[in-house]
Amino acid sequence: MVMTQTSSICDRAYDEVNCEGDPYVSLEDLLTNKENKYYKDETYMNHKPGTFFEYSNFGCGLLACVVERITGEYFPEYIINNLLKPLDINSGF
Repeated sequence: MVMTQTSSICDRAYDEVNCEGDPYVSLEDLLTNKENKYYKDETYMNHKPGTFFEYSNFGCGLLACVVERITGEYFPEYIINNLLKPLDINSGF
């Protein structure tokens, strides 16, 4: 659902949040720990996951983190090596 932008995760809560300066903010704290200063109820829309589409830059960042954790490669390098080069794509937007 994160990949199809239907997870209910949205960007609204993070327009004003800046995690820079903190050496480590875990996704668990960001997404589930209501005691963490970065957790925001507004991270989630009032729609059941899978029932509503809304593009989320934050969700795309989460996907990139998952790819990096699984593959051990930075997301841009993974995309270049496993998608763009094999398809002989030299540029994109």
